[in-house]
Amino acid sequence: MSLNSALPRVAVVGLEDGPTVDPGTGVLACLSGQDYFRIAVVTSATQSGAWRAGAADLVIQVADWRESEAAFMHELALAVAKHGIAVVLPGNPAIAQVLSRGEIVLTNAGARPNLIDFAALAQLSAKGMPRLAEAAGLPMMAFFPVPFDASEAQPNLQDFAVAPWWPIYMSSGDGQRRRVIDAAAAVKAASDLAHGASALGGMGTMHLTAAAYAPDRVHEICLINNASGAELGAAAVRVLGDDSHARPWFAVSVDDSALFEAAQRFSKVLKTAGPMTFTVQEFDRAYYILDARPGFPEWVEIVNLDGPNLPAIWVNHLLGKTPEATETSTRVPAGALFSQSADDLVIDPGRPLALASQGEFTP
Repeated sequence: MSLNSALPRVAVVGLEDGPTVDPGTGVLACLSGQDYFRIAVVTSATQSGAWRAGAADLVIQVADWRESEAAFMHELALAVAKHGIAVVLPGNPAIAQVLSRGEIVLTNAGARPNLIDFAALAQLSAKGMPRLAEAAGLPMMAFFPVPFDASEAQPNLQDFAVAPWWPIYMSSGDGQRRRVIDAAAAVKAASDLAHGASALGGMGTMHLTAAAYAPDRVHEICLINNASGAELGAAAVRVLGDDSHARPWFAVSVDDSALFEAAQRFSKVLKTAGPMTFTVQEFDRAYYILDARPGFPEWVEIVNLDGPNLPAIWVNHLLGKTPEATETSTRVPAGALFSQSADDLVIDPGRPLALASQGEFTP
């Protein structure tokens, strides 16, 4: 495609690839080359998600935000101005927070505001999930702070002697997650999470769940609201398989109004616009919230099969091409299967997998 294309120019930042990929790789795959000029922004030539065949019309490299956020934002702003980029989408939760901090820089360069308010995102760390869930009137898995100060000492096995159950779920303010099965794994995970949080300027008060983490009972919801809190689109899955970073690699779409209601209640307390992904765990037909993070989920490509194209909905909204609110039919129907192997697969076997939403399918 010619660089002189008149199509809206959309950049996705954060395109790691590997056994599991950053959501940004899937976001890029959801945007059609017939509707958008797609630009993959990488901070390293090793970010192979940008090199998928047909995924991007242009790949550009900028400074790594982990080494210098100022240099990253400066080079990204130059790219926005040079290439006429209208929309910049984050490819992972950490990038979402960095972009929200530098929103004014990007808008001055010509990009549309992304509407993801950093002050609102900071509540995830400053207040913590329990207080936010309580404010939303939602049941919450019991959390307790990781018992060490990462600025003073490295964690050790004794720090996790108080953990009442295994496996446990750990998360940090930059959207990183870990599923750990013993104290030794918890020590390594805590160090990794602390390193990621410090890269975001010290954000990221970490928490541990004080309840058993049951991977076969986990659901994720992606919800897109506009600035007024009206829903533009949504999708939910039951996680059938995840990795040690609690990233789903195998999931089936579900359509449960209780899931969407829980996500909306939490979103209204957080008061953020744009895509948010929520993790919940089911016990006795009730959903307990585990985590919330900005941006799209790893399984976002499931929308390519059926239902609303969530990345396209958000891009079009930022471009002023959609109404302020749409009907609840803009939700992905149940029964679509997402599997991530050498490449991302979305399968529709006549929808018998919709049984998974009713707990009648055992992975």
